[in-house]
Amino acid sequence: MKQVEKLDRILKGIYNRRTLKEDIYLDTICELNSIPLVSVDELHKLADRLEDDNYIECTRIRDGIYAQLTSYGVEY
Repeated sequence: MKQVEKLDRILKGIYNRRTLKEDIYLDTICELNSIPLVSVDELHKLADRLEDDNYIECTRIRDGIYAQLTSYGVEY
C-alpha cells in the first residue's frame, strides 16, 4: 500500500469516528481500517505528514498518538 493510500485511509478513519466523543489514537485507526504498518516509526512519519499538511493536530503521549481533525482535515 502506498503512503498516499495510508494517509487517505487514516484521515477517513478519523473523520468517521469524530462524533463518538472519545480519544482517537492513530494506531487504533490503523488497526480498524486494516492499514499495514512496517514499524512504529512509520506511524510517526505518517502523523508528521498529516500534521505538516494541517489536516490533523497530534498529541504524542506514552500510549500512542492522539489525533484531532482540523478544519482542513474535515474538508479533505
